[in-house]
Amino acid sequence: MTKKTLFLSIILSIALTGCGANPEPVAHKEPGSSCTMDAECQTPIEYLVQSNCPFGSACINNKCQVVCSVINPNIPDGDTCSTDSDCDCSKRPNNSDCVCHDGNCLSVE
Repeated sequence: MTKKTLFLSIILSIALTGCGANPEPVAHKEPGSSCTMDAECQTPIEYLVQSNCPFGSACINNKCQVVCSVINPNIPDGDTCSTDSDCDCSKRPNNSDCVCHDGNCLSVE
């Protein structure tokens, strides 16, 4: 079997069998856009390049928000928050809103 024939047979095999499950594509939305799940939200590059916080994005109150994960000294290691009042974001600049989202304290930037 020549290299060309082998290559074409591999391509044909992949095309006929597929490459596994094809999940639905998720639209990556800008902060402030409406959303239903965290995976829809995109973190702008200007946040990702900063080193003062591990920035990410989350869908909070059906709106994409840039967030910073906050270590809360009032919650023992390994435990999670259950309400917004469990979280303390006083060390974040600009008096950021503080939320408990999926058991994690987040500062909404």
